[in-house]
Amino acid sequence: YVLATGVEYLRRLDTAGVTPEVACRRMRLVLPVGRDFFMEVAKLRAARGLWARVAEACGVPVEGRSIPIHALTSPRCLTEYDPWVNLLRGTEESIAAVVGGADVLTVLPFDSAVGQSDAVARRIALNTNTILREESHLDQVTDAAAGSYYVERLTHDLAAEAWKAFQSIEAAGGMAAYLRSGDLARELGEVMSRKRMAIATRRDPITGVSSYPHLDAEKLVRKRILRDEGRSQDEIVTDVYGAAKIEIDSFAAAIEAGEQGLTATEMLNLLPGDERPERIAVVAAEREAQPFEALRGISDRHLVREGFRPRVFLATVGPPAEHRAVMASFTHALAIGGITAVPGESDGDPETAVTEFAASGSQTAAICVGADRAPSVVPSLASKLKDEGALRVIVWG
Repeated sequence: YVLATGVEYLRRLDTAGVTPEVACRRMRLVLPVGRDFFMEVAKLRAARGLWARVAEACGVPVEGRSIPIHALTSPRCLTEYDPWVNLLRGTEESIAAVVGGADVLTVLPFDSAVGQSDAVARRIALNTNTILREESHLDQVTDAAAGSYYVERLTHDLAAEAWKAFQSIEAAGGMAAYLRSGDLARELGEVMSRKRMAIATRRDPITGVSSYPHLDAEKLVRKRILRDEGRSQDEIVTDVYGAAKIEIDSFAAAIEAGEQGLTATEMLNLLPGDERPERIAVVAAEREAQPFEALRGISDRHLVREGFRPRVFLATVGPPAEHRAVMASFTHALAIGGITAVPGESDGDPETAVTEFAASGSQTAAICVGADRAPSVVPSLASKLKDEGALRVIVWG
């Protein structure tokens, strides 16, 4: 896609009288770097080599075939919840970018997904870049991955597949035609669906959100709620700028809007357009953690409204050695959805568990029991829990 887009620019510029040699000297690639370390290293290395091949085919002299690569840490990998983990993501992605040969690096602040970044987050992002350069000296090696069989092979294979895809786009008429045909939107949509399924089933875990969730990040959770809870785009614009759907029709208006709290994305959505019908199918972009964060958002609103999170009572049966691991795994699973586990304090006696459930205030109970004991305990205990008002009884083990 990057190659095809670049060639489309070259083609249009050449029509306008700008030669490929001149155009190549003015172009750069801006590429996000995700959390798959070796793949991201190979991606940047492959992009540089493939662009040189394109420039050569366009008759550009050798000295003009190298294109600067501006890497930025991926906004799709950022999380709103437990955003401190983003510090580690940003560092890892930054190292991958430098090892992959990026000429320029932008590290996004760790709280970018929550809203406008504060001074601390911006300073940490800047110093991440500075430490890698000034203290770790990562900029002292031209191609740190050169000679690694794994990276070289991955770069070669990725470049070969990318070139085939590029050729198919060119055969279809170039990137402009590919956009208008809807093929690009379809392909990206299919990839996003596969990625979303891998995340939803936790084959691709997200630390702090779908894995090892942290339910007590109160300050940053509240910051998100105040901005996003149940409000539409127009309502947000009304609050921060005074009028819904106001046209940002000048640079001065954009500056004023920014000072009032409007983000760059919101400004873009308000730019006036023409009356021509949309001809390009749009693919909705989303951060990887968003589906799970939507679940957590429901829990946050419940917390604000009721003073506590949704909760499930854990009825443990048998000695702790039998149910401790079962209870821990279920507590973790509940926390992923923003649900609090309320463990019983009994010694594993079923009758005591029923009494504790009645006093817990929860409408859902989970029986945490070892597999050997479950057949003799679950039917009777589930019935008694329902008699005490349980709307749902879950067996976990």
